Amino acid sequence: MDWQGTDAEFVELLTETQDAAACDPDRVDLHHWLNIYRWQSISRTADPNTGQVLILPETVEYTKQVVNELKQAILLCPTYGPAYSLLGELETLVLGDPNGPDHVQTGYTLAPCNAAACFVAGSFDALQGKTQEAYAKLHRAVALDGNYFTEAVTSCLRDLNDPNLALQLAGDNIGRLGQVATMLTQWSDGANAQSDIALSKARERLVSKSLQPDASAGVFASLATVYTKEYEHDLATECYQKALVLDYGQIGWRYNLARSLATQGRYNEALHEVKICLRLNSEYQPAKRLIQELAVKAPGPMGQAVD
Repeated sequence: MDWQGTDAEFVELLTETQDAAACDPDRVDLHHWLNIYRWQSISRTADPNTGQVLILPETVEYTKQVVNELKQAILLCPTYGPAYSLLGELETLVLGDPNGPDHVQTGYTLAPCNAAACFVAGSFDALQGKTQEAYAKLHRAVALDGNYFTEAVTSCLRDLNDPNLALQLAGDNIGRLGQVATMLTQWSDGANAQSDIALSKARERLVSKSLQPDASAGVFASLATVYTKEYEHDLATECYQKALVLDYGQIGWRYNLARSLATQGRYNEALHEVKICLRLNSEYQPAKRLIQELAVKAPGPMGQAVD
């Protein structure tokens, strides 16, 4: 779960879950979710450079308590797989306990139809370089719960270093295909041939989808992202324009259109688009910065400052 609640929201969530577990102390699932929320409440601080959870001394101490609570919960129902998965994940990633991977595998064995158990086991397989096993479990996790898609793609790229597997996860789903294409543009730096090949495949599939009469705005926007990565700004501009015809209010797309136009030296047109961004959201900071750049470059009356 990627939800980032406030301190007050977590206090309320933890209090209510703890009360529920106290009212029905034999419910292992309530104890399991209580400890999920406990972990999430202390793992909201991420390293700005890596995006990974920042492990502080107090984080370790609190995690030890969560681990002990999970061990007690497992005694209530020794076949409840999800609790083993969380236990093993925390033991390995936070406490460095060598028993962690075994607990993760036990969780998957006991709960192969639980998305979280599949995802954690797949992630661990990926870290160990077990490509086939990892992909099978990640694919199963996404099939059970689509919310794991982004994390599964990240694991394919970061841990397995296999962008083609990321593309396979997307299948024929347009939204997912576009997301993978976008992630590949961020992942590939021009030196990764495998990533470039996968991005080319994603481009071909998006082009094919864009030619269909019912092509969505997201297809054109995703294709524009690929074209931008490949420095084909004229094609990117055309795709952003088509996307905005279908979904006028997408400020991010319109901002990217303005950037694409500016790259081609079409400053007046870019300025027009960025003004629309600010009409839609007067506090949109990227547009405020861009309009200052364009006001200097754009000739004629459109280059005048905006009130």
